[in-house]
Amino acid sequence: MREKILTKRLQFDTTPELYAEVESVCSLLDCSKREFLEMAVCEAINKARTVFEATFKDATGQEFGTQVEGE
Repeated sequence: MREKILTKRLQFDTTPELYAEVESVCSLLDCSKREFLEMAVCEAINKARTVFEATFKDATGQEFGTQVEGE
């Protein structure tokens, strides 16, 4: 029996030019728009976390997630 994979929709409207660019890149990479956008979102999340953690360390002198509650 095939298990159900729970998913949520993540979408946005964009310009026709950006849409065409994404389609072109997907064709070159032989991947679907979904695969490409998932890769792009994951990369953006990782970059945002890195920037946030560096900013937190600069501001507090501590690694993010190491501060004990009540300090």
